Amino acid sequence: MGDGNRTLLGRIDAAAPVDAIEVAEAELVDVVGARDVCLLICDYTGRAVVRFDRASWARAGVRRRDDETTETVPLAGTAYERVLRTQRIDVEQEDGGAVVRAPVTVRGDAIGVLELRVPQPPVAATLVEVAEVAQAFGYVVVANRRYTPRSA
Repeated sequence: MGDGNRTLLGRIDAAAPVDAIEVAEAELVDVVGARDVCLLICDYTGRAVVRFDRASWARAGVRRRDDETTETVPLAGTAYERVLRTQRIDVEQEDGGAVVRAPVTVRGDAIGVLELRVPQPPVAATLVEVAEVAQAFGYVVVANRRYTPRSA
């Protein structure tokens, strides 16, 4: 689970913003066997989320800026909208495993969604781990927003 001398939040916070996803992904791979980990952050309109992950690099409609890659996903009628509205983890069964979506929040403010795939339907301990990583992301996103240009 990475550097045993630091908490998960400490490891994510110490990473550069674009590297924080990889830190969280490594944690989730080690602990729950996750794959396809991505972070979706609410845009300022509240009508879409912006996906940050390596898997979106090859998809159509993806924006590149230097080494950063993003994809804008409309919220209306999606599982992302449901997770943000209810602020509860969503589990969707898929091919013997599941897609898990967890709200990324700070003190009740919805910031985004952490999405990942797990090889088998998750048990309660898996969902607790995912929720902890999502919470850590919330604090990192809030801390980094003040350093991110809004014109991006």
